[in-house]
Order: sequence, then structure tokens, then C-alpha cells
Amino acid sequence: MSTTVAHAGTSHSTEPSASPDTPSLNQYWWLLVILAAHLPFVVAQLLNLWKRPHYQYFPVALLAIGCLVWTRLQPLPAEVNLKPHRWLAGALFVCALGLLASASGLDSPWIGTVAFILSAGGCLLHISRHFYLQNRFGIWVLLWLLVPLPGNYDVRLSQWLQRVTTVVSGLLLDLMGIVNYVEGTIISLSSKQLFVEEACSGIVSLMAIVACCLILAVWTNRPLIHTIILTASGIVWAGIMNILRIVTLAIAQEKLAVDLSGGWQHDVLGLVLFTFTILMTASTDRLLTFFFAPMPVGDKYQGRKNWLVRLWNGMFRFGLPRSLDRMLQRSRGAATPAPATGRVWAMTWVAAFGVMGFVSLFFGLSRASANRPLRNADLAEVLNEASLPPQLGEWQRVSYEQTTADPAFGSVKSKVWAYESPDGHRAMFSVDYVFRSWHDLRLCYASVGWSPDGASKVRHPSRPGDAKYLEALFFKDDVENGLLCFSLTQYDGQAFDPPQEVPLREELLRRIDQGSEELYQIQLWMPDTRSLSSRDREQARRLFEELRGVVVAQLFPNRPAGPQEPVSSTGT
Repeated sequence: MSTTVAHAGTSHSTEPSASPDTPSLNQYWWLLVILAAHLPFVVAQLLNLWKRPHYQYFPVALLAIGCLVWTRLQPLPAEVNLKPHRWLAGALFVCALGLLASASGLDSPWIGTVAFILSAGGCLLHISRHFYLQNRFGIWVLLWLLVPLPGNYDVRLSQWLQRVTTVVSGLLLDLMGIVNYVEGTIISLSSKQLFVEEACSGIVSLMAIVACCLILAVWTNRPLIHTIILTASGIVWAGIMNILRIVTLAIAQEKLAVDLSGGWQHDVLGLVLFTFTILMTASTDRLLTFFFAPMPVGDKYQGRKNWLVRLWNGMFRFGLPRSLDRMLQRSRGAATPAPATGRVWAMTWVAAFGVMGFVSLFFGLSRASANRPLRNADLAEVLNEASLPPQLGEWQRVSYEQTTADPAFGSVKSKVWAYESPDGHRAMFSVDYVFRSWHDLRLCYASVGWSPDGASKVRHPSRPGDAKYLEALFFKDDVENGLLCFSLTQYDGQAFDPPQEVPLREELLRRIDQGSEELYQIQLWMPDTRSLSSRDREQARRLFEELRGVVVAQLFPNRPAGPQEPVSSTGT
């Protein structure tokens, strides 16, 4: 019997033709049962990701994973017997089973998706006894693109990149002779303001480019250090791309009187720059391949005796996928039938994951059938200009508007009521929706040029059952002052306290479960060119608490509320 084997991606043949001993995926049907047990949470996680524009790249990631598995998975010759790492696969299944139980109890798609990824790793290890999948670890790593980091670290990185992009773009416009004024993440031109958070969103987002770098590295089978540097370069190219985008918008607006900041022109510009970024990422990949190529180890260079050569080659080969030829060298001889204990363990895993899958599906359907007091689409119908009283104490309502913004990681709609006091103070009260995790509004005001004045304070409301809220003072250029009060409310009207006021365990769970909730932000912003006295701050604080109580009562009429206290006309 002759066998001809080539590396994955090239033709290969095995003679004679398939025999009864030829491995088949049909014998691993039980692995599909294990993966299917996670589907309710995986589907919920994908729906959550689709609501966040910066993560809408995940269909491309799933398509890439499917193509890699389809083109690279191939059966091993019948006479090959590789060690399947059953102990590691079993450990992954145990961890996945525990996480799946936790996801069912906590209703957390995030945890359920992590369990799915661990189970997928166990499945890949199990089929490695009869099948070869080139770079299976890299393919498994791509699945983690479905799980955003907890703690909003992705948002923080994006906001940092926006600030850097704004400063550099302003300097470039200065060099080009285009008059501009940079304030936070806003570039003011003579005829228009450019909001950098809007210019850096969508398909050209930082997260989409990082995902493309990882997919490229896995597709081309790059080693670990190469992959890390390539991903880091993707962050740099994302910044350069968005700088080019902002400068192009400014030149078109100021020099050609063409507005490219909206409509199909904006989308075309984004696609062109995104294509440019992908090409530059591929070019960087080739450049890294040239610089990090292994050094020769022949006698001419005495590489076998040079520890620097061995260290270099070890560093830049670490994580390099094993070829099929190297895998065949690990063969332990003729394949042996699966032991009876292996079949028993397979049925045990099927039973355990099957039961847990039915449990998670039952709890998911029960929660889905429960009537939420409010849906996001209903908010526009519930709140309108007349929802808040025309006068509260000394405060008089003077205007109302609806706005839509596109900050990092999702589109946000707002309903804004403006109130004025007899002494000339003006306060904007707004309801902003919808958020998927705790939103630190202080960072948003800092990004538009306001500087925080000291530490924020957690305020305890006078209405029993209301959420605590944060109060922060800001200043701008020693001329303007601002007071901010804000809180978030859950979709069922329950309090959503600031992270500083919840136990560590609860905050960790909230971070892990980000994306599965609907949170509504309620804020009051009072800027003024005068200094804000303690009486002014107290009046604004009481106005915020009173208006928040009115809004929550209208949005969630079945929620028990405590007694309301009128807004005092005198300070304390």
C-alpha cells in the first residue's frame, strides 16, 4: 500500500481507496450534540453583538472559521494513530459544563458563549485522533472574537484612539492651512463641526481591523510573535486610516464645499479607506515575514553552534502550526479501535450536555415569554414633550428636542428637555437609550473638552428604591463650569447602581454579562459661565431626582415608587 501526503492546501491522495477502517465524521455525531446544547446562548450573544456596530464584523469571522475548517480538515491515513489528548478535552468539557450551568442560572449569553468555545476546543481535540486540521489552535482562537472583553476595555481603547486621532488630525489641518479648533474629540471648522466618534465608527472601526489582522494571521499560519505584532500594527493602521478620513472630510468641506460626512458619499469614503487599510495590513504581514524569517543553520554559518541563531529561530517559530508530515512522525503505529470506556464517556457527555441544553432552553423561553414593562421601540411613544411638567418649583421648561448620536459601540437616541431658573441657570435633562452595560458619561464630557474638577460623588436619592447616581463638576478654560448628575435604569425599572456602590461579585457579573441588558441613561447637565454655588448645585440635584422620578414612573408604571418630595426653592 502506498501513501502520498502533502501539506494542507495542496493536493493529496491515499491509496487504496476508502476501506471500512477509513475514519468518518459520522462517528463523532455526539460532539454535535454537545455543541448544540450551547446554541440558545450563542444565538443570544450574536444578536447582542449585532446591536453594537463595532462588532458587526462577526459574520465575516464566522465565515472565515467555516472556510478554514472546510478546506483544511482531512482524514488521516488508516494506519496512523495519534494521541487524542482525551484528558485535556475532558477538562475543557468539565469547565464548559460548569459555565453552561452558570449561564443558565445567571441568564448570561456571554458566559454561555465562553462555554461553547471551550466545548469547541474539546471537540477539536477529540477528532484529532482520526483527522488533521492545520492550525487548529489558531482557528479555535478566532472563536474568541465572539466574546467582547469585560470591563469595557474595548471602549476605553477606542476612546483613547479617538483622542489621539483628533489631535493629530488637527495638527495636519494646521499644516495645510485649514483653520480648525480642536476641543476634545470635536474638530470645529469654519463651516462645520466634525465629531471624531462618528467618523471612526462602523466597518472602519478599530475592532473590525483587529479582527481582520487575526484572521489573516491564522489564514497564513503565522507564528505567535508575528501574530501579536501584526495585530498591534492593525491598531496603528486604524488610527492612520481614521486620520486620513477626518482630513479628507475637512479638505472636501473647506476647499471643495462638498459635504462627505453623511449619506452614501460617507459610506463610499469609508469603504475606500477600509480597503486601503486591509491592503496595508497585508503589506505589513509580508514585511514581517521578511524580517522574521528563520536564520539558516547550515555548517557555513555554524548556526547549530550559535545560541543566538537558535534563540532567534525558536522565538519566531514558536506557535507555528505543525505540518501534516510532522504530525505523521508522531504516529504510534496502526490505529486501534476506540476503547469501550471511550464510548461510555461519550454517552456520559451527551447526557450531561443534553440535559443542560434543555434546561437552558427552558429558562430562556421562560424569560423570553415574560412581558417586559418596556421595549426599546416603545420609548418614543411613551415619552414626549408633555411627559415632564412645564414647571417644577422655580424651574420652567423652555424647550424639547429629540436627537440621535453615534458614539462608540452603538447608536444612541436621546430625548432632551431644557429647564431654566429665575436666576438664569439652564439645565438640560435627557433620557438616552439604549446601552448594554454601565456607561461612564463623565468620559463623554471629557472627550468634548470639559475637564473634571475633583472626584465624583455618589449621591443617595431621597426617593426610596431609586438608584444611586453620580455627581461630577467640570470646568472649561477657567471660564465655564458644569454640573453633571446621571444614572442608569434597567429595562424593568430596577435600580442600576454605579460600580462603586455594588459588591465586587455583582460588578464582575455585570461586566461579564454586558450586552444582554437594556439600560436607559438619565442625566442632568447644567453648564454656566458663572461659578456654581452650593445652593445652585442642590437645586440642580433636586431637579434631577424629581424629573427622574417622573420619567421612571411613566416608563414603568407598575414599579413601586416611594413618596416624592417637591423641589425646594431654597438651598440647604
